[in-house]
Amino acid sequence: MDAARRNRITIAAVILLYGAVFLLRATGVLRDRWWAMLVAAVAVYFLLEAWLRYQMHGQVTRVVVVMATVGLTVLLASLVLYEQWTWAVMWPMAFLIVGSVFLLRGLRTT
Repeated sequence: MDAARRNRITIAAVILLYGAVFLLRATGVLRDRWWAMLVAAVAVYFLLEAWLRYQMHGQVTRVVVVMATVGLTVLLASLVLYEQWTWAVMWPMAFLIVGSVFLLRGLRTT
């Protein structure tokens, strides 16, 4: 898969997610902090980009690790914003992020 096609797929996914967020907000499903889900849609861009790069190369490369790490970090940040979690809930997430990075780096083949 070439870069142009990969970009079209990831941008289309983000646009669809933005539309879903606005629709859920309009129907009252999302609460007052609905805008945090827009941040989550950005996280999906990075996670999808990491997955498509993994599929394209057939291995976990450095770029895949970076994209997945950024995506997980942004996704967790959006959950913190949406749920208004306190520091007591947020600091354990650092272990999740660091552990994920180590796991992805361990799986990396190049």
